Amino acid sequence: MAHPVSDAEDTPCGPVRRVFGFEQFPDALFYEAPNALRFDLGGDLSMSRQLAARFLQAMDRSRHVAAALFDGAETLAILIRYSEHPEWRHGRRKTLVALARAGFRAPLGPVEKMADPAADPEDQLLRCWHRIEIPNDPTLVAALFWCAIAAETPVTPKAGWGVFHSYIVDLTAGVALHLYDDRGMDVIATTTDALRPIYEQFGDWLLDYDRPHMDATFAT
Repeated sequence: MAHPVSDAEDTPCGPVRRVFGFEQFPDALFYEAPNALRFDLGGDLSMSRQLAARFLQAMDRSRHVAAALFDGAETLAILIRYSEHPEWRHGRRKTLVALARAGFRAPLGPVEKMADPAADPEDQLLRCWHRIEIPNDPTLVAALFWCAIAAETPVTPKAGWGVFHSYIVDLTAGVALHLYDDRGMDVIATTTDALRPIYEQFGDWLLDYDRPHMDATFAT
């Protein structure tokens, strides 16, 4: 069972700042963190002609990487992010509904609101962050992966594009994972050694476009 964070004096993004040095997790984690891997999930499988195969491959790859990355962790922190604007409503409710449809039912707990760094300040667009602590349960992790992979595909249940983003974190080990859509997934760590086994085990699934950068960091 998932639980909201109980320490009211610790903001949802507090551990992100302490462990990773980010004010909030940025877009495109791979390009912002010194130790990072970017995985190709859907590969060359066509969305229009091979939808089932593409979806299942993305689920399988992400679940295998997550199982190895979080092996040994008893608990995980889930950072949930959605956007808020004065003219928009029900961002929190839509996020809860989307999570529940995928089988991830949990109160979101306290919210931390920060300006969206990708938006014009005059737009008044905010990013709302929640942190939830869960047991290291592959079923709960898979529900979050489903939401991300289904977002831009004709697969249901779906959260709908852009409803929310999730980041899965092992704060003790200093590793974090963000599956952004059916195309790919970023994994970061506070040390190179924490990711080298993942690089070596799942090298065939790394995104070829960014492979030279990853090889320079992790190849021995």
